[in-house]
Amino acid sequence: MRKLSIAFIAFFTFSLFYNMMPVQAQSTSEKVRISDIKVTGNRRVAEGTVLSYLPVQIGDVVSQGGLSQSLERLFATQLFKDIKLDLDGSVLIVTIVENPIINRVNIEGNDVITDERLLEVIDVQPRRIYNRQVALDAAAKLLDVYRAGGRFAAVVEPKIIELNDNRVDLVFEVDEGPLIKITSIVFSGNENFTDRALRQAIVSREKRW
Repeated sequence: MRKLSIAFIAFFTFSLFYNMMPVQAQSTSEKVRISDIKVTGNRRVAEGTVLSYLPVQIGDVVSQGGLSQSLERLFATQLFKDIKLDLDGSVLIVTIVENPIINRVNIEGNDVITDERLLEVIDVQPRRIYNRQVALDAAAKLLDVYRAGGRFAAVVEPKIIELNDNRVDLVFEVDEGPLIKITSIVFSGNENFTDRALRQAIVSREKRW
């Protein structure tokens, strides 16, 4: 009797698991015709703007698993920090978290080059939408300026200070490092161009007595 009970329990467990498998697969592959699209979480970006970037319209036939293209399209706008697409029956729910707005841009730790010069180089203005790539691109431009002036050990670290109303202050902390003077520049492997021609083509220059 005990062996029969154990066999029955095992069969029941397997049957329950087996019957659940098609349901889970159906939740991501079953296609539905969109009857409505609702946008939630937006505060600054208008609902019409979100819908204009969405490659899905009312009446289209989609599946939960087939919404990846829509997700990529919305992320490509760089307007949003996070996006979630869900199907509630035939209604597409678009839940978004907007990227913050830059309130102010500061540069700290610089002595050799003025704030005005560095801010002109990065060209990041207040009221611009912030994302990590904006900070990384600006930091790279600042490093190029310092290296062109012979400060190859300079370090630039972007940081953000979160404020209310989904705003941030963008701060670049600069360690200018010592001035490194190049005593000589040596080229190897050049056959079609002379050393003189290559020296004229690069920004770095040898130290002059």
